[in-house]
Amino acid sequence: MAHAGESDPPLRFPIYEYLYLINVHSQRLVDLLDEASNRFGVGHETVAYYQSLIQCVRAGASQDIVSFMNSVELTEEWLFERSRVNEERKLLDPEDVYLEVRRLEAERAEKGLPPRIEFIEDVKTDDAP
Repeated sequence: MAHAGESDPPLRFPIYEYLYLINVHSQRLVDLLDEASNRFGVGHETVAYYQSLIQCVRAGASQDIVSFMNSVELTEEWLFERSRVNEERKLLDPEDVYLEVRRLEAERAEKGLPPRIEFIEDVKTDDAP
């Protein structure tokens, strides 16, 4: 069996491999207790108790890992969003801002809102005889 952090390609955060393994092995332990109880009559009275202890530990460990990683993932999301926006800005044509303003003004007009700006071409055509 491969160990956490040894996948191909390695995960960005190997902690997720550990989380997976905690859950897999916890379930395997629950299943083994059930199998031992059914096949050999061992501990019928206490198997459910032991299984609930295992599941409680599994759930607690999983919750702690997921909670910890939530803040890491939120930070990563913010950082990569900033990176994406910066890269998109590099790709934009400086003239695109005018097209975006025209699109936003058209949306305002569709909603029945007054324009915030007037375009020079629009003023010229309105003044034409």
